[in-house]
Amino acid sequence: MSKSLIFLLGRSGAGKTTTLDMLIETKGFSPLVSYTTRKKRENEKEGYDYFFISVKEFNAMNFKAKFVVNSKWKYGVSFDYENIQDNLVFQAISLNYLKSVAEEAISAGYEVKIVFLDIDKEERIKRLRERGETEESISKRIEIEKNEGDYDLSIFKDHNLQKINTSKMSVKEVVDKIVGG
Repeated sequence: MSKSLIFLLGRSGAGKTTTLDMLIETKGFSPLVSYTTRKKRENEKEGYDYFFISVKEFNAMNFKAKFVVNSKWKYGVSFDYENIQDNLVFQAISLNYLKSVAEEAISAGYEVKIVFLDIDKEERIKRLRERGETEESISKRIEIEKNEGDYDLSIFKDHNLQKINTSKMSVKEVVDKIVGG
């Protein structure tokens, strides 16, 4: 069986985390876990969401696939650790990080599939409210993402790219569409 890596990309509220969790729980995927220098949030699990390390540890690891946010937090992925699995799923935090990780994954022998989860604006706002986001937080997210513009997915023209609008789909339907089940 070949090694595969599914990247999940999309705006907040599109269902990336829920889809990732279901791929892991029902389809036998394992998370590709990033290392980060930022502080752990209350709901995050060490070794599942991220490996939380110091800047000194991060710099010593010499990541080939890495990303820096606001010149403050660093994120990196390694395909060299011994427990890495053959069927992985990864939630991308930016297009540049995804591209960097995808290139490294291909070098490590993985077949890469990029899944862009899209969502209608009204459904997105509804989902963000349901998960407890404040109106101020929702407005800020929408404004930031509006200023960022549309995702330029053309940089992945050489990869297996799938777009799914999750607005009227259950998570199971989204997962089945991704894995072809």
